[in-house]
Amino acid sequence: MRIVLALLVFFSAGSKYVERDLDKVDAQYLIVAPPAFADALDALCEHRARTFRVAVVRTDDVAAKFGAGADGVAKLIKKVGPKFVLLAGDADTVPTFIQKSEYISDRFSSEPDLATDYPYGAVTGRFPADRVEELRAMVEKTVEYETTLPSGRWQKKISFITGEANFGAMIDDILERQFNAVVTGKIPMAYDIETAYAKPTSKYCFFPPKFGANAVRMLNEGALFYAYVGHGYKEGFDTVQYKDEEYPIFESNHVKQVEVQNGLPIMVVVACSTGQFDSRTDCIGEELFKRRHGPVAFIGGSRVTQPYGNGLLGNKLVEQVFAKKAPTLGEALWQAKAAVLDKDDSALRMQADAIASTIQGPGSLEPMRKDVVRHYNLFGDPALKIRRPAEDIEMAAHGNPGPGRTFFVSGKAKDGPLELTFECARDKFCHPTDLEGADVEAQIGRRYANANNKVVARSPTSAADGAFETELELPPGLKPGKYFLKAYGKGAIGSREIVIPE
Repeated sequence: MRIVLALLVFFSAGSKYVERDLDKVDAQYLIVAPPAFADALDALCEHRARTFRVAVVRTDDVAAKFGAGADGVAKLIKKVGPKFVLLAGDADTVPTFIQKSEYISDRFSSEPDLATDYPYGAVTGRFPADRVEELRAMVEKTVEYETTLPSGRWQKKISFITGEANFGAMIDDILERQFNAVVTGKIPMAYDIETAYAKPTSKYCFFPPKFGANAVRMLNEGALFYAYVGHGYKEGFDTVQYKDEEYPIFESNHVKQVEVQNGLPIMVVVACSTGQFDSRTDCIGEELFKRRHGPVAFIGGSRVTQPYGNGLLGNKLVEQVFAKKAPTLGEALWQAKAAVLDKDDSALRMQADAIASTIQGPGSLEPMRKDVVRHYNLFGDPALKIRRPAEDIEMAAHGNPGPGRTFFVSGKAKDGPLELTFECARDKFCHPTDLEGADVEAQIGRRYANANNKVVARSPTSAADGAFETELELPPGLKPGKYFLKAYGKGAIGSREIVIPE
């Protein structure tokens, strides 16, 4: 009988992190959950409690004290004043705000409302779970990402999928150049980038009938970030048009194939409606985030979004991650949104303002900026630490790098294996990209692989006692221009520019 009573006490005790008296809540990291989920978050709470004061509150208690709906939750958050808020449940159990759009147009695609967690006024993320099993999977991969997930090459890889804008040749060209400027100029050269562009004439276009399979392959191989930029809808991304046929870039049917092998990517989708989490059925962002071995977080828009706002937010998010080095994903998104609303005299912003003013009118700019910060929501833990590699490998080149020459590289790094590569700039090509031969699929595949391969020469080596030295032999046909020496080893990266003169 004593054993039975002890078991009854154990199973009815509930989580020590759940606070039923809302006047006593004192938390830096606050979780809001429905009663059915409140006791299933201990693994995450234990992990976060190493850094923050943590509390879990139940939606029924919040409604009883502060009122039902999102406004009641917002009142609690304002009273407690946490830095991070995790909404542990889908929108039907942990409410969101449905607000009127600032930008509504008869000439351009738009919607009268949007769903947003932004007005909660803290760095907020959501676990859009419908069942306890889904919630536990979200908790497990979040804790795994920060604790036991092995370091690896995935940490220095950024995967980009891009769709055609189809706004006209001139506008499309400007948007493509702006995208290239962000990729080449704002992501440190020590990172590796793979780009799949859903435009058949592009050297970065995978064989269109298998474009979707390649997009899944890129996700499953793992990356620090996996990003899509283009058109989207609730159940997927755009299509690639090829020989009078349309092929999906990524859609709900692909989700069941997602099983990431290395790392757990942070997925950012700059497109319409892929984060429409308040609808009756799951959007593709929810489907992907619910995969146990899928992305560790997903950022997406809840309704039809505008290209102008999308461009601004995407640019600022890249800045926060790589230049500002925001420690957590939630802070990166929160600060990127603040930067979109702030005054900005940068060349990219002035060009974006000029284009959007010409097309949609100068009076539309501020409404679109106000909308974009509300459109994009985070599925994931707002306190998720971004697993950037350490940028602490130091290198120096000795000799006279040039066509057909060998030069030496020395530097400092943690002991262990290292790989040094000599690479062309991201906007250049150093391998053949012409289409030749009768086998179209093979030729397009070769063009795609060569376009993404920027490595001119490679030298495996190792560091001992914190130092290394190796040599690199350059090919005879090397063209003059800007190149980069890159190094990787043990979760660390480094790079430096090398100029080959005329």
